[in-house]
Amino acid sequence: MASTQSTSPNVRTTDLIVSQDSETLQTIQDALEQAPLGSRILVRPGLYRECLVLDKDIELIADGPCEEVIIESPKGSCLQMKTEHAHVQGFTLRSDKDASRFSFTVAIQQGQLLLEDCDITSTHLACIATRGSQTTPTIRRCKIHGSKD
Repeated sequence: MASTQSTSPNVRTTDLIVSQDSETLQTIQDALEQAPLGSRILVRPGLYRECLVLDKDIELIADGPCEEVIIESPKGSCLQMKTEHAHVQGFTLRSDKDASRFSFTVAIQQGQLLLEDCDITSTHLACIATRGSQTTPTIRRCKIHGSKD
């Protein structure tokens, strides 16, 4: 498992660090695939053009100011929740103007997602969509804007 030293004081030795300057983990999806269940992934500032799927219990934390740690979806949802528990904090999440007009920025398909301190925008549909009677997200201190329809 790849890991890199962080300059943040609250870094645990078991954290995975994603940085575009890194030789190990340059994409968030690579970190998600390598991370053991229950891991914490810290993401350094940068523009990450990815469609992320959370399919195991995980913490995904921005390691920098929200406006500097950006996940922009080039084609689908920025974030798809497909696990029972996950925590996402401190990101700018936005759909690209060329993303599918049938995609939400955050699609919560199951489980309990804790979404905190994020700036979420959409160019096509609602910023956040939930499905299923057992889906119970908690959204705290997020700026949600630009939704369509």
